[in-house]
Amino acid sequence: MWNSSRPLPDPNAGPITGSMTLAEVLAAVPDAERIFQEHGVHPVAYCGPTVQILRLDETPGHCKLENLEGLLAKLNAACCASHK
Repeated sequence: MWNSSRPLPDPNAGPITGSMTLAEVLAAVPDAERIFQEHGVHPVAYCGPTVQILRLDETPGHCKLENLEGLLAKLNAACCASHK
């Protein structure tokens, strides 16, 4: 069931959106942890239980991520490649 306190993801944005939690992204993208690390974010090592509630679009403020658009593009490319 969708949590109504969060906005619905933009259906045109791709399978991975900023409104997804880090846990949802890690589960959806096979190589997500490595992709996060390429962008300076270490969700498994440093975020602990917050991966369950921290949304991807919140990572710039919490994790000092500088290029959210680039991270989203790589995550979506990896997600789409894994479904081919």
